Amino acid sequence: MGGLHYWLADYLDRFLGQACNDEAYAFWRKKVCERVKDPMKRELLVQAYPIGCKNPSLEENFYEVCDRDNIDIVDVKATPILEVTPTGVKTSAKEIDLDILIFATGWNSHIESILDIDIRGWDGETIKDHWGGKTASRHSSTVDNFPNFFFLYGSQAPTALCNGPSCAEVQGAWVVKTLDRLRQKGITKFIPTTQATQAFKDHIEELSRATLLPKVASFWMGANIPGKRVEAYNYSGGLKRYKEELAEEADRGYPGFLRDADRGGINIQVVVWKCKIVQL
Repeated sequence: MGGLHYWLADYLDRFLGQACNDEAYAFWRKKVCERVKDPMKRELLVQAYPIGCKNPSLEENFYEVCDRDNIDIVDVKATPILEVTPTGVKTSAKEIDLDILIFATGWNSHIESILDIDIRGWDGETIKDHWGGKTASRHSSTVDNFPNFFFLYGSQAPTALCNGPSCAEVQGAWVVKTLDRLRQKGITKFIPTTQATQAFKDHIEELSRATLLPKVASFWMGANIPGKRVEAYNYSGGLKRYKEELAEEADRGYPGFLRDADRGGINIQVVVWKCKIVQL
C-alpha cells in the first residue's frame, strides 16, 4: 500500500466524489488493519478522513514498525502536549521520559518563503502586506501591484499536487517565452491587472471546491499552521490544464496584463533568493 501507486495511479475520481473515496478508504483500512495487531494503535493509525487528501505515508514497513512492543503512539489531539520538561514531554495525561526528542511539527509551505523577503511593489507596499487578506496571483507567476516580478513553484500553481521538476519546467518555459516577447516589443513594464488576478484566485478556489481537499485539515489548505488562512494554495486542475491556460494567456496577447503605456515609469527591483543546503 506504500508508494505513489495506490495514491495517484488508480481511480482519480476518488478525489472528486465522497462515495468513491469511501470505498478506497475502506480497502486501505482493511489492508492496514491486517498489518497492525495492537487494537489501540490500529484505531489511531486508520482514523477516517478522505484518503489521499493529506500527505500519505509513502511507506514500506511503517505500520509494522509502529506495531512493535517498544513503540508507543500518543494521540496529542486527545492528550495535548503541555510542555517540554528537562527529562521529556508532559502531556495532559502524563509525563513521558525521553532520551532524545525529535521535533516533527510540520512546515509553513506555499507562501512563507516569499513573505519573508522584503519584496516591494508600487508605492512601497510589501508583498506581505499585499497578501495580508488573501493570496492572489495571475497564473501563480505574477502579482498585481508588483511589476516585472515573476516567481516559480509557489502558491496557486500545481506545486504540491504535482511532480516538482515538471511543474517548475512548465512555469519556467512560460516565463522565458514571456520575457522574450517583451524584449522583442521593447516593453519594460509588465504587471497583471487586479481584475485578472482576482479572476485567477476565484478559478483556484472553484477548482479546489470541486474536490474533497477542502474537507480535510491539511498543509495543502494551510490548516497545519495555527492562525494561517485556510484556502486553496494549489492549482488542483492538473498540470496539463494549467499548461493550456498559460499558453492561452500568451496566445491571446496577455489580456490580463498591463504594459508600459498603461501606467507611468517604474523602478525595477531584482530579488535574489539565497538557499542554504544542510546535510543531516
